[in-house]
Amino acid sequence: MGKTTGTQPPTVDESAAALRELLSMVSAEDPVTIQVMDHTLLRGLSIHAQVEHTVALTRSILLLVENGMFIQSMPLVRMSMECAVTAAWMAVTPFSGAAAAHDGGTKRLRLLKDLAVIAGEPDADGAYLQSEIAEFAKHASAEARIFQQRCESLVGAEWMYGYYRLLSEFSHAGSSLIDSYMEEMEDDGLAFADLSKFRYTNFALALQVVLLHIALTALDEVADGHPNAVKLKEIGERLGIQSNLRRKSK
Repeated sequence: MGKTTGTQPPTVDESAAALRELLSMVSAEDPVTIQVMDHTLLRGLSIHAQVEHTVALTRSILLLVENGMFIQSMPLVRMSMECAVTAAWMAVTPFSGAAAAHDGGTKRLRLLKDLAVIAGEPDADGAYLQSEIAEFAKHASAEARIFQQRCESLVGAEWMYGYYRLLSEFSHAGSSLIDSYMEEMEDDGLAFADLSKFRYTNFALALQVVLLHIALTALDEVADGHPNAVKLKEIGERLGIQSNLRRKSK
């Protein structure tokens, strides 16, 4: 799912043009009607929200790239991967909206208790969150909790998690980020590097094209009438993106 064919990534300009073409399919004047799935709108709306965030992240990435801020865009590509893959997983996984709601409620309850301790109110019980957790408990799943398992549940998406870890190297403080800011000098000294030559720029922008295509495909899967199916297929074939959304058989 989603992997591009070919060996050399496109240039920054080529990827930016592809991203703008995909973004042109998103229009506030042409709202999407979401199907009811699992007897509720929860799953469809969850997909739509994550696709909208991927779209917004893409626009932000383009602004950063236009201003020569390449390494700074890496955390946004990473977040795009989380949103796009999760949207694709939800599109083909029954009751995944409920599973995600259970996981989200569990995490928010832990956060509430931590914040309550900081605020000096350790008795905060989060009754409304406990009710939500109980409501969706029967749909709890490891895939909803663990991003790697969501990647591995989808046909052709095994490669995703390795790239996710690469993006993570430049999304957190650590040696990879530090090394990218430094270069060795001829006199054995160090200086700040020219970040316009960041080595992963072409890769990251090409990956963002794939991720946005996956996200829009996931939304089209759950939209009434699949309004963008033909256009997405045409763009995918032209760009060499394989984005058929399917779960692996167990």
